[in-house]
Amino acid sequence: MFKKSFTIILISTLLTLSISATAENGALTKYKPFSEVIRESISTDIYNIGYGMILFSETYNPIAANLDDEDLQLVLDAYKEIDGERIEAPYNDTMFPSCYDEQNTDEYFFIGLSEKLPNERWTWNNTKMTALFFGGGQNGDVMYGSFGRKNSEYGEDYPKPVSSYFIWYRPHDEGQERITEIGKYIYDKYKPIAKPFGDYEGTQDDNLFNGYDGVWQTMFYLPDCLNTNGSSDWAEYTLQLAALEGLYTYEQASNYTAPITRLEFCNLIAHLLNKIPKRNIEDYYKNQYGYTVLENKVSELGLSDIAENISYNDIPIMSDDVKYVSAVGLMQGVGNGDFDPDSYLTREQICAVFDRMFELYDNYERYRVADNEIGADKFNDDEEISDWANSSVYKMQKSGFVSGYDNNYFIPKDYCTKEQAISIIYRVLQGCTF
Repeated sequence: MFKKSFTIILISTLLTLSISATAENGALTKYKPFSEVIRESISTDIYNIGYGMILFSETYNPIAANLDDEDLQLVLDAYKEIDGERIEAPYNDTMFPSCYDEQNTDEYFFIGLSEKLPNERWTWNNTKMTALFFGGGQNGDVMYGSFGRKNSEYGEDYPKPVSSYFIWYRPHDEGQERITEIGKYIYDKYKPIAKPFGDYEGTQDDNLFNGYDGVWQTMFYLPDCLNTNGSSDWAEYTLQLAALEGLYTYEQASNYTAPITRLEFCNLIAHLLNKIPKRNIEDYYKNQYGYTVLENKVSELGLSDIAENISYNDIPIMSDDVKYVSAVGLMQGVGNGDFDPDSYLTREQICAVFDRMFELYDNYERYRVADNEIGADKFNDDEEISDWANSSVYKMQKSGFVSGYDNNYFIPKDYCTKEQAISIIYRVLQGCTF
């Protein structure tokens, strides 16, 4: 008998077989028509989808049914007409609580879409498929791609974190209401007639019940949207873990060895701060569509009006990240009304930003190091560290968040690379007390 975990294993296994190459699909955008999302995520056109299966999560045995042709067309017509909003969030069962079945709060369902195949109603093998996810508040999401996974091959002993963060497209605006209506209709109609998965007549692939080998080869063609290609060997594993924490975004997942710009680092700091003080997945996900922890900190300090009025001459469209990080004093302008977003940050400047952050958040009380606690051990190039940054550098060193290069040199005036900054941010997150 299949357990509830089957459905999660199903999706997790499918996602380990994604293709690389966002380049083949072009740059991701915040909003995209669902017809494009489906074509890019499963390499087939929405107009060529001929079959649909609905699968319900059950505590002891998932149940499934084929969609009638008219209902499949109803679903496809709705998705042809609406756009999706790109989000980056994990897949786990807390993301999909049921809003349909009050008796089973763990239940959700998805509709599997398959391209047209001759002489077959449905098959799990040798087909291309995508899934539309329905659940409490998460109505009709489409998985587009995944991140946090390696593209290159390593030895058996190399630690390989499992992908848990994915890029999704979600119906938005008026499309959300329409998809919610369809989801409720589909649930009410097919839940009573669905059969246990082991008895489901829609599949012709016996391997589905004899093991997983060979079943998943062509099921999903999800792009590997965030990868660590081009990063240094020492940084790759930490970058993977940072991606799994959602500490950086699709747009930031490239040029890891290049110097980090002020705007890039500002965005990274905002991602980190929105993980504080709570780090569980559900709370972070809600932050995407409501309050943010950083926004609350700004309000708590009475700086909301100041944040709202912050602007810089060289940033045409001000983001909340820049406004809030500026308002709390972590990073501000460089004078004459400019932020200088494209200039690079040095290693000592990065330390100074984190030092100010430790003063801002109680979660880092144990890492607040007084000047007289720094100690006598100095870097060999101590005289190269600017006076204004000296204590910040050594506080970060004593806290264990930064270290020097070989031969005990810090090289404070070197530009901090993107992979160095992400690695520090990951270590800082792990040091947070929740």
